[in-house]
Amino acid sequence: PRPRPPLPEEGFRAELSIVDPPANLHAKREAVLLVRIKNISAVTWPARERGGGIHQVSVGNHWLDPTGKIVINDDGRSALLRDLKPGERIELPLTVNAPAARGRYVLEIDMLQEGVSWFGLKGSQTVRVPVEVR
Repeated sequence: PRPRPPLPEEGFRAELSIVDPPANLHAKREAVLLVRIKNISAVTWPARERGGGIHQVSVGNHWLDPTGKIVINDDGRSALLRDLKPGERIELPLTVNAPAARGRYVLEIDMLQEGVSWFGLKGSQTVRVPVEVR
């Protein structure tokens, strides 16, 4: 199969929410979140191919401090399992790893196209949730 091209600029538009977001997590522990994703662009997002595939679309997360500064840039990842057409929704599990240091953090969920860009950097809305790490 020939490689899929990067999404056009207008393809980087998502509506995201977390089903039952965590208020607190234990330091250095994994947590599995369920992320509700809607493709609000006019472009179909490519899913993971058997070989992993460049340019697949995934959901991922960052950890920020309370001021919005990045603490952990690239934490969990979960690839789309099927192409997501404009207007379609899907729920995907995302495993996140709580930071090692206790304190207050902001968990940011965003979509990305592997090898291209995070959607948030292209103007798409991300989801940010305050989390206390104990």
